[in-house]
Amino acid sequence: MEIQFFTDLWTVLDLVHDRWFDLTEVSFDKDRGEVCIFLGEQRRGSCMDRRLRITGVLDFEVKDEAKIGRYDLADIEIDSPSSTLRIKSGFPLVISMKMAGKCSLSVLRQPN
Repeated sequence: MEIQFFTDLWTVLDLVHDRWFDLTEVSFDKDRGEVCIFLGEQRRGSCMDRRLRITGVLDFEVKDEAKIGRYDLADIEIDSPSSTLRIKSGFPLVISMKMAGKCSLSVLRQPN
């Protein structure tokens, strides 16, 4: 699995760590192989100031044990042997993605 970052993973994490997202607004476009997560600074209010875009996604699974709707993004883990990328929250939530041979992560600022 080859992951292309427009910067390194630690910089991506710095841009998205402790940002909040609404699980109902996480989208997976299987035809395009793309996952988008809209992120915000505050737990309440708009989750639209940044967008984490992940391409090269083959499959997408959510394990939501907390069932609270709004979560913080705590970590992004890459497991190369299984070609899996995981997004973890500080709450019991894990978003797992099976990745293609080539994929990318980008953080885009949303216009105000």
